[in-house]
Amino acid sequence: MITIGITTGDKDGIGLEVTKKALKQFNNKEDVQFVVWHAGATQLDGKITEIINTDCEVSWFKSSINFAKNNKINAIVTGPLSKQTIKRSNLGNMGHTEILKSEFPQQKPFMLFSGEFFNTLLLTTHLPIKDITTQLTSGHVIDGILAAKKWATSNNDNRPVALVGLNPHAGENGLIGSKDHELGKLCKEYQIEGPLVPDVAFLRKYWDKYSIYICCYHDQALIPFKMAHDHKNACQITWGLPIVRTSVDHGTAKDIFDQNKASEDSMVYAIKKAIQLAKNNN
Repeated sequence: MITIGITTGDKDGIGLEVTKKALKQFNNKEDVQFVVWHAGATQLDGKITEIINTDCEVSWFKSSINFAKNNKINAIVTGPLSKQTIKRSNLGNMGHTEILKSEFPQQKPFMLFSGEFFNTLLLTTHLPIKDITTQLTSGHVIDGILAAKKWATSNNDNRPVALVGLNPHAGENGLIGSKDHELGKLCKEYQIEGPLVPDVAFLRKYWDKYSIYICCYHDQALIPFKMAHDHKNACQITWGLPIVRTSVDHGTAKDIFDQNKASEDSMVYAIKKAIQLAKNNN
């Protein structure tokens, strides 16, 4: 039996709504049960253990991590949690990924987005643009390349891994910065493709060419990813941890809170991916 923990995120966001809708699709799965952290009064249907409290939403996530560390659940799926909520809580910094990094200081996790059309791994997460280059050390880029290669291998995907260049035109042979020249050396050394020219790397005709795109920064990856998937058949994964964590690929959408308008597609995909990864870990 696989047990999936779900934290529903901001109380005034769409996390609980999409969780309720998504779980209806798993009622008949005999080999899966759920533990759900939320603050709602409505009872959820199916094989679900509910942890209902009014504590800070970030504490739910911390609790789910402890459950995973102690083998009470096989994977964590997270609903959308705003950066402001995390900051106010004094229990974490910026995002789920950063909290997980602090919980597993010996690991080197990366944000990875997996979707129906393509996959992408982010070398940096929630940073100001001005700080990105300093984070792209050779050692960190190598860690990202190895993590992306492990993803491809774990999915039996023999297509090449590709790294997207940092600067316009992938540096234009040194005319636009020197970082892409450094990246090119690492691509050659680790036998991956790149650096790809960023403004054409995600054209539809290339989606089937690569097992995964490695991107230098957050929006370089997520603008094309979210445009292509439109919050359907796609999710986020924290890759490189001893526990499984997946997430919806969208935000809290507080403007449609409690209006029954939110789509559960990404939550369904995140749960399915969590089940798959948990089974692979067993």
